[in-house]
Amino acid sequence: MCFSQGCSLIASFCLYHQAETPNEPLPFKVAIFICGGVPLQVLEDLGIDVSQEAWDMNNKSAKALAEQASTDSILKSGLSRWVNAEGVIPRSDAALDETNLFGLDFTKMPKHLRIKVPTVHIYGNKDPRCPASLQLAQFADPALRKSYDHGGGHDVPRKTDVSESIAKLVEWSALAASVP
Repeated sequence: MCFSQGCSLIASFCLYHQAETPNEPLPFKVAIFICGGVPLQVLEDLGIDVSQEAWDMNNKSAKALAEQASTDSILKSGLSRWVNAEGVIPRSDAALDETNLFGLDFTKMPKHLRIKVPTVHIYGNKDPRCPASLQLAQFADPALRKSYDHGGGHDVPRKTDVSESIAKLVEWSALAASVP
């Protein structure tokens, strides 16, 4: 289970593992990603085309996160600092286009790079880095992937109903991996 930059680390590890040792299983049975993505530099290193649109979205969302997560913003606005910035975060009901998901074309992604363990992708539709979370989810095997919008910003959700929903997803991942 990882959050934010921890997701970047684990996602990078998974993709490099798949590229370098595709016939060996990952050293863990499930991966749960909360509000995080894969670094675009890693994708380029693996030979995946990263468009200027993807870089622009990455830079725009990183800047928005830095502004909304600053100490001043936290002290001034608390949780209300997470705003759904026009043009940064997709509507939660928007259909995802795998041919252009914030500048990445997942129809051209090498299938051997897919993460082959059950994954849960938890994101907040008010998180400026939501596009990165949605991109990361596309690197997971669709048959072994669940996604959940916790409705908040770039934070670990704490509301009871959200925590219960996430607990069910964790249980699903364990069952999908046949973890006792």
